[in-house]
Amino acid sequence: MFGGYYSLLKQEGYLTATTLKNDLIEQDGKLDIFLLPRIEWKEISSMSFKDFLKNLDFYVKIFFGI
Repeated sequence: MFGGYYSLLKQEGYLTATTLKNDLIEQDGKLDIFLLPRIEWKEISSMSFKDFLKNLDFYVKIFFGI
């Protein structure tokens, strides 16, 4: 799916790349260094309720270390 981008990123000297998805890296052995998730930490008071609900699973994983 992203094969063309990999070669372009490597050609330009990039070692890794991130996505726009908030998530944690799963330790299942399928790490793609050009599709690393972001960790965007926001103060809960600065988020809308919709954003809080959208990212709730992410914050639960961080808090409980799951």
